[in-house]
This record gives sequence, C-alpha cells and structure tokens, in this order.
Amino acid sequence: HKGHGRLHHNKSGGNESPFYLVKVLVIHNAGTSKFPSGELKVMEDEVSGLRAMGVDTSVHVESNDDLGSRFSWRWVLAGVRVFGSLRSFRTTMQLLNHNHPDVVHFHSILPIVTPSALLACKLKGIPVVQTLHNFRWLCVEGGFFRDGTFCDDCIKKSTLSGIYHRCFRKSFLMSLLFSLVNWMYVKTGILFRLVDRFIAVSQYVQDKYVEAGFPRNQIRIKYNGVKIPSPTDDRGDSFTRKGVVYVGRLSPAKGTHILKEVIRQLGNQLPVTLVGNGPELNSLKSFSDQVGAGKVVFLGKVDQGRVFDVLSRAACLIVPSQCGESFPGVALEAMACGTPVVASKIGGLSEIVEASRGGVCVEPDKVEGYVAAIRAIVDSPALIQEMGAAGKDFVENHCSLTNSVCNLVELYTELTGEDGPRPAGP
Repeated sequence: HKGHGRLHHNKSGGNESPFYLVKVLVIHNAGTSKFPSGELKVMEDEVSGLRAMGVDTSVHVESNDDLGSRFSWRWVLAGVRVFGSLRSFRTTMQLLNHNHPDVVHFHSILPIVTPSALLACKLKGIPVVQTLHNFRWLCVEGGFFRDGTFCDDCIKKSTLSGIYHRCFRKSFLMSLLFSLVNWMYVKTGILFRLVDRFIAVSQYVQDKYVEAGFPRNQIRIKYNGVKIPSPTDDRGDSFTRKGVVYVGRLSPAKGTHILKEVIRQLGNQLPVTLVGNGPELNSLKSFSDQVGAGKVVFLGKVDQGRVFDVLSRAACLIVPSQCGESFPGVALEAMACGTPVVASKIGGLSEIVEASRGGVCVEPDKVEGYVAAIRAIVDSPALIQEMGAAGKDFVENHCSLTNSVCNLVELYTELTGEDGPRPAGP
C-alpha cells in the first residue's frame, strides 16, 4: 500500500519540525442513539483532535438502532452475519476506494460492521488499528458483568460460561453465536492477522486481553483523551462546591443500586445530582419520590458544557460501577474540573483514580463505603482542594486530548512506515 499522507510543518518557537500526517479512515459500530455512549464520544473527540491537527480524517459510523432495543429476529440475523458479512465487506471496500486511507482505525465493530471489514482492509494492504474499548472479544456481555456483579468466568474458566448463563441479552442462541465468533477469530488467531495494532485504553484492559491470549506486542496502551475545560469553566473552589454528582448511563452495571442508597441516606442532607439517562432512570425517580429525597435532581442528557458546569460546582463525583470498567472517562472529566472522585475499586477505574490520587476507591459491594467516602469529602474543604489539585494535574499531564491525538499520529506513522519526529504538544 502506497501512503497518501502529506508532510506537515509544525512551527514551534520559530523552528519548523516536519512530521508525516497520514490519511485516516475511522470506522465505528455505535450502540443505540437512545442512551449515552462513551465509546462514541471518545471516537468523536479523537476525530475532532485529529482534524484540528490537520490530519485528513474520514468517518463511517454504523448504528444498532435498526436492530431494536429488545431481542428479535433482527438480532438473530445480525448474530449470524457477525461470522462474515458480504454487505459489510462491500461497504468497507467502497469506503477504501473512495477515501484512499493510509490507515484504518476501527473502534467497536460488532454486530454490524463485523470482521469482514477487517478482511477488506487486509486485502487492500492497508494497516488496521482497533481500539479495545470493552471486552467484547472475550466476553459476550462485553463488560464483565453478570447477575448484578463483576464476572470474568469466560477468561478464568471457559468461554462456555457465557453460553450457559445466556449472557447476551438472556438469549441462549445469541450467546452461542457470539461465543462462537470469539472462538473463531480469537482462539484461532485469525483476528491477530487481520489487525496490526490494538489500542488498550488502560493497563487493566491490556492485562485482561493478554491473559486471554492476545499477543502483548500487538497491544499499545493509550489513555483516552479528555478535553481540558478552560479556566472560566472551572467555577468551583473547595468552599463553594456542594453535594455529589453522578454522570453516565443509569443501569445496573453502572451501580444504580448504590445510587439508590446514596439517595436514601444523603438525598435530604446535601444536593445529589444525576446526569444522564438509561433503563433505570424511571426506577430511580420513583425511588427518590418514595423516600422523600428532596435534594435530588435529575438533569437527564445534557451537552458537554453543562457536564463540566455541574462537575465544577460539585464537591465530588461518584462512579459506583459494578462491571469491569475499561476506562473511566467521566472520572477524568471530573478530575479535569478539579473535582474529587469516589469510585469502585474495579478495573481501569481504580487504576486511574489511585494513580492520580484524585479520589477514593471503595470495594464495589460495600454500599456504606460509598456513603462514608462522600461524607468525608464534602465535609472537608481541605480534602476537596488536595484531591482536586492532584486529579487535575494528572489529567493535564497524562490524559489531555492533545496528548492522546499525538500518540495516535505516532502510531499511525509507525504502521505506515513513514519516519518523522513526534508532533510537538504537551
């Protein structure tokens, strides 16, 4: 494959440092538009950052909306096509012929895009990158979550566990199909020949994939980038910050039973703000009314500016996830606003919070631990200031969107075989 990128000159301090800007095609299989998607947001932020740097970036997104939110024959048909889809192959070929990319970056590919898209790129001789946002290649549920708690039996025991427990939408047939797909592409090693580099969004993600048999030398760890709010967006200080906030999808995997206990114990004592929607939204609203929690506010889905505004005014953020969180984007957004985090000691979530010293981690099943940690933070302006400063410093130095995009460009140029120094940036 002959590169189509161009040489870009980055002027810094009067010196021009050339680096190769590849032409990139980004492909992503998004979930439904009904609920928020962290993966879609990461993809959109990276594309925005690449284009701001001058990288010629094209995007193709497939959505699960047509499949419906409930199990149906459409899902069965999609499950069968996951093994190999002629439609997906043809669509990808058309995209490649139209855009002439130097590298193709896949985010999620199941169930619509399918590995057939990877094959199209391989036949065209175009390097492929895939970001491992979740654990779909290892776990048919995708997030190490079963029956209300963390579960990685498909790695520790057998891939048959996902079939036995009907982990995909409680359907034996769909669980069987997706388990067979994982066996076909992962256990046989076909996937490792179709993808040149995998991007793990945390050390935890890399470790789990390596444990499951992925070649470590094909996985690059790269934290997702976070947009750093401007100083005018950071409106709170340790004395004016009030209450606790939750931002994200309202579902059992994200710890809604923990949120109910927070509402019950704290909802009449301090402001409790919930941002986002999800299958548990109505249940949480009913519970809040039932216990008479007068200081609980449900904001629903809001834009990014409003999220930063809410985070900047809160004393702390709670992230009570019960699943194997791969990368806690909302926790980093809170840290970027100087807001301490109370999070589950699980997956990539505890990895980031503990490394940054920007919050407190609680055992995921210790309900009282979350309430106690929240109380300790909101009652101590000094602790808010200390944790807020540590978290903000960590994000600015390790997880800025600029850093993330620079790392992407470096990986792209490495795969295309073009030499050139890394672009300047923090």
